[in-house]
Order: sequence, then structure tokens, then C-alpha cells
Amino acid sequence: MSTASGSTTASSTSSRPKMVGTLLPQDSLRGLRDHRSKALAAMVPAPLILLPRSSSSSSSTTPPNPKLLAAAGLDLFRKGLAFDGLQPTHQEARHPAVKPNLLSIPEDDAMQTDPGTDCQLIVVIGGPLNSRGEPGIWVSNRIAMTIQLYWQITLSFDEDSAAPSTTCYVVPTASESSDEGIGETEAIRNALVGTGISPHHIIMDCTSTNVIDNAVQLVPILLQRHIKTIHIVTSEFHVPRVRLCYDTVLAAISDLSSLDIVYHSAPDGLTATARAERAATEQALMDKAQAELERTVQRLATDQHYTAARRSFVMREAHKQKQRPSTYNSGV
Repeated sequence: MSTASGSTTASSTSSRPKMVGTLLPQDSLRGLRDHRSKALAAMVPAPLILLPRSSSSSSSTTPPNPKLLAAAGLDLFRKGLAFDGLQPTHQEARHPAVKPNLLSIPEDDAMQTDPGTDCQLIVVIGGPLNSRGEPGIWVSNRIAMTIQLYWQITLSFDEDSAAPSTTCYVVPTASESSDEGIGETEAIRNALVGTGISPHHIIMDCTSTNVIDNAVQLVPILLQRHIKTIHIVTSEFHVPRVRLCYDTVLAAISDLSSLDIVYHSAPDGLTATARAERAATEQALMDKAQAELERTVQRLATDQHYTAARRSFVMREAHKQKQRPSTYNSGV
């Protein structure tokens, strides 16, 4: 960070105060003369500068003001900029992931869901961000289709009330084997929220490593929210592999036997030649995924067997407790 300074004569150089003092947020950057530094300064709300101490207090030790330090640090943290030299790199605003049970939503802000309301869910498959940190053309088309689908689902109203007849959740996912999963899902989330979609109905999936993992991570959400219909939005070339993975995983869950799965293909903008090449790549990935799908289905079957056994045990214990005579003595 450059430091602003005025003109100094040779005679005053020796009397220049030593730059040791308290860190404070700077209100303006008028002292920055360099044009690129000025452009950068406009993006940084509260950089830190060192204020020189007076000569009378040079021997004393003044502790920094913790409140000012905290405020300045928080201001910089909220801005969330990363820099490549002097050129700022775009980063999406950070938001906490909404948990499937929506416990992170304040009660006065949360949208109430009637238990009898039809619940649907849209999964939008993410992808890598471009050099500016924004969704590329494939992901942008998926987002556009998701927005259209969301409003199509939620704008149907019950004839007997003014409330929507359907509640819809959206799950953005990251690209496969990505190190930027949080940034990718936040980019989708911010685009959705910007069009008026409630952030309370967006459930972030930042941890899945591939399409199979996407489907597995989705299972508890589908069960907890009593989802009746799931919509999968991805690019046209991607649909066959996504269909294979989601159909196989979700069909292995006995409690989801009545779930309806609908696939939506967003435009990919590929030429016929490029699409053929991409289709060959996807076919190779589908062949490679077969072994992992088999292992996943076996693991899910084992988990369901354990869950069923545990549930049966709990029910038996509860029944035994009811059959036991009460030992409570109401006498004094």
C-alpha cells in the first residue's frame, strides 16, 4: 500500500517524525497521486494508515484502539476484494449457506410453509467462473432457465387463499473437482437473489466433488423438506450423464420411490462439431462413473439397512417403556 506524503525540503528531512503510532481508518485517499492508485482507492473503503506520534509522546507507549482496529478490519473484510498487482479481481459477496432445516433464518424473516403445501426443488448444476470471477455462458444459461422455472412454479396460487400453492427451493452446486466451490455457488446464489428469489429458499451445496456426490448430498434435503418433484437444470450435452447419476442414486432410496424427477436442458451455444466432441467426452465420463455408482448404491443400501434397524430398535424400546409400570410415587 502506498503512503501519501507532501513535499519535504532537505532541511526538514532529519526532523521528520518516525512513523510509529496507532492504526486508523483513512477517510480519503486524496494524497495518492498515481492514476492507477486513485482507481484502486475508489474500491477500497477504509485502508489503514500510520499516524505519526508527536515528539512529546515518543517515549510513551500508547496501545492501539481495539474498536477502531476492529471496525477497519471488518470494513476491509466486507469489501472482499483480492488484487492481482493493482488490478482488482472480482469476487462474489460472501453469504452464509442456508441449512436444509432453515434454522439459520430469523423467524420474522422466514417464509412460512404450510405442511400440506406442494414442495418442489430445482438443482442448478454449476460450472467454473470466467477470468472476471463471473459465471460463464453455460452457467449463465442454466441460471436463466432456473429463474424462469422458479417463477413458473411459485406463481401458481391456491384458489381458496392468496398464498402460493407450491413452495420451491433452489440448490446451486459447484463444478466437478473445483477448488472454488464456494465462489461458484455464491455466484449462482447472488444471480438468483438479484431477480427476487427469496434467499431463504436457496440451499447451498459447496462441498460436492462430482455429479454422483451432488445426488447423494441431496438425499437428506429431499427427505427433510418432503420434496415431491425435483428439477435438474444443466446444459444439453450434460443431461445424459446427470440423468444416469441422479436416477441411479435416487432410485436406491426407498423413501423417495414416489419422487418425480424432471430434467431441463439449457442452451450450450456449441456448434455441431463441438457438441459431438463434448458428447464423446461425456460418454467416456459415463463409462468411468459406472463403478463409482455401483459402490455408492451399495453404501446407500447399507446405510438404509442400518437406519431401518436403528429405527426398529428405538420403536421397540419406546414400546417397552410404555409397558413398564410407573414407579412414580405421588405420595408425600
